[in-house]
Amino acid sequence: MRSSLLLSLIPTFLAFQTLQAQLIWSEPYFPKQDEPVTIYFNAQEGGGGLEGCNCNVYVHAGVLLQGENGWQNVQTTWGQANPDWQMTPISGEDDMYSYDFTPNITDYFNVATNDTVTALALVFRNATGSLVGKDVGEQDIFYTVYPDDLGLATKFLRPAGANNIFQVGETLSLWGVSSENADLSLYENGNLLTQTTGTSITYELDISAPGNHEVKIVADNGVDISESTFYFAVPLILLPQDLPPGAELGINLLGDTSMILALYAPGKETVFAIGTFSNWLPNTDFQMRQTTDATTWWTKVDGLQVGETYTFQYFVDGQIRVADPTLPWCSTLPTTCTSPPSPTPTCRNTPLS
Repeated sequence: MRSSLLLSLIPTFLAFQTLQAQLIWSEPYFPKQDEPVTIYFNAQEGGGGLEGCNCNVYVHAGVLLQGENGWQNVQTTWGQANPDWQMTPISGEDDMYSYDFTPNITDYFNVATNDTVTALALVFRNATGSLVGKDVGEQDIFYTVYPDDLGLATKFLRPAGANNIFQVGETLSLWGVSSENADLSLYENGNLLTQTTGTSITYELDISAPGNHEVKIVADNGVDISESTFYFAVPLILLPQDLPPGAELGINLLGDTSMILALYAPGKETVFAIGTFSNWLPNTDFQMRQTTDATTWWTKVDGLQVGETYTFQYFVDGQIRVADPTLPWCSTLPTTCTSPPSPTPTCRNTPLS
């Protein structure tokens, strides 16, 4: 039987860009409030609204401040072609631009002495604002600003985005950076890929095996060690198999510790159940199997704890994240869907087809 009392589901927001390219990055890699920073923007990524525009591109910028909500200290005016806000095309690169925030973030944005900047708030546009460059899903871009006492830190600039599913035969461009000069190493599933000394390390990883993969950057400056990890899944080849007898679309509880999830989604290539049980990452343990009539995808989730509330979505073809359409309180993305919501949001009762 289907039950909806134990479980709730929420959609997550897709910040960042898709696939392997980078929407935005900076010099230095870890910008700080009292330092100058150069932002680089790739108009082909994110929403792609300025790709191939053959136009002057302008930055619309503010900051996020600790303890405040939304954009603050905006220094630009929408729709004005002010040369002070015009970005510089990068020579030899299509649809790529840069902009300098000088003499530093604090002074550029007239930030008060006791205010702490946590992120740059950015949207890019043409002169009139009729074309815009935003993040995936037409979301504003928020780029982290780091504290002055950051110390040794690491992060991945590539891969970037919400896509954590790749295929055998693809090449994954890895780009990891550190905040200080250090001995840098890249690992994949515990195997050393490459090493260097500096603040940047790259590698072209040929994907040769299905399953779950962990890519890690390790920085060692002789005093401290910093690590960052990127996880991705390469789908298994699963033979079609019909739903177990009695199972229906949606949530099917099997006792207190297991459930079957089933989604109607004909014409799709891969579907994963992602949620709190998978740390919101695609995991081949929760890769869904197609039925023999090629209309429905299903998987069994074990190890549930009695009394816990679980949240999940379906991740379809590495691009679409959708809540379960069979739940009576389910909503169309990006409205949050909880168990039970109040007031009840508009339901998404149409199948994913």
